[in-house]
Amino acid sequence: MDFIKALLKTEDTSQKDLILNWLFSGGFFDNCIDLLHPNKDPLSKDNASEILVILLAACGSGGEDIAIRPYESKEAVDKLLGIMFDENGLSTTSYNKGIDCLIAIIDVLHFPAKSTQDEPHPFIASIVPHLEKFKNVLTTPLRSRVGSFGEIKIAGETVVNTVKFLTALMAVYSAELDDELISLQLFRHCMSLFFKYALFSHFCLFNFD
Repeated sequence: MDFIKALLKTEDTSQKDLILNWLFSGGFFDNCIDLLHPNKDPLSKDNASEILVILLAACGSGGEDIAIRPYESKEAVDKLLGIMFDENGLSTTSYNKGIDCLIAIIDVLHFPAKSTQDEPHPFIASIVPHLEKFKNVLTTPLRSRVGSFGEIKIAGETVVNTVKFLTALMAVYSAELDDELISLQLFRHCMSLFFKYALFSHFCLFNFD
C-alpha cells in the first residue's frame, strides 16, 4: 500500500495518469473491490478501502488522459454493492468500507447540476435498485445504552455512514434517483434519526464534512 501511495504522490499530472492507466489496465481496481468481501480478513478490507479511496482521489486530481475508468462502469458499482449487501448477511466492515468507496466515487464523478442525458448515469442505474436496502439499514433497531440519565438509543456506525452516503447523493441530479428517494422517504428517516436519537445529532454536527 505504501508503494501505491508513493506512486500517486507525484505532482506531474501526465505521470499520474500513466500510473493510473497502468493500475486500472491490470484489473487493480476490481481486485481491491474483491478484498472488501465479508470472507476477507479485517486488515485486507482496511487496506483495500484506503487504496480505493486514494486511487479515486488521484483520478479526481488527474488529467484527461485516464483511458480506463472502472469506477464509471455499472459492473464495478454493482460488484461493490453486491459485496456490501452480501446474500449471507450484512458484514459491518464490508458495508462501511463500501460506503467510503461510494462516496469517493461520487466525489470524482463530478455530477452536473442538471443532467441532459436521456438514460441515467451507470452509477445511478446501479444505486437506485439498492436504495430500499439502504433504507433497511437505516431502520434497523438501534443499540441501547444505560447511562446516568437512563437508557438511551445510539445510532451505530452503519446507520451513520448510510446517512453520510445519502447526504452525498443529494449532490447528484437524477430524476430517477430523486423519485426513488422521495418514494422511500429516505430523508425523512434521516431527519427522524437526527432529532430522535441521543448522540446521533451530536455525531452529525461534528463529523460530517
